Amino acid sequence: MIDWSTLVANFQKAHIGVADLANIAAVTQREIADLLHGRILEPAFSSGLKLLDAHLDRFPEKHQKLLEE
Repeated sequence: MIDWSTLVANFQKAHIGVADLANIAAVTQREIADLLHGRILEPAFSSGLKLLDAHLDRFPEKHQKLLEE
């Protein structure tokens, strides 16, 4: 399972905000905030892929850590 809250937090630590992530994933800012705070467990498939691709491009060293054991 992917740790979506950590994914969003990694972007925020790099000064990439909720609005930017919402644009990347083509979702609302509320959906990104809900991922960050654990109110939803995962995004829609296509949105999740966009977030994962952006995370891999930006944070290759942190990407594997998103997977929960």
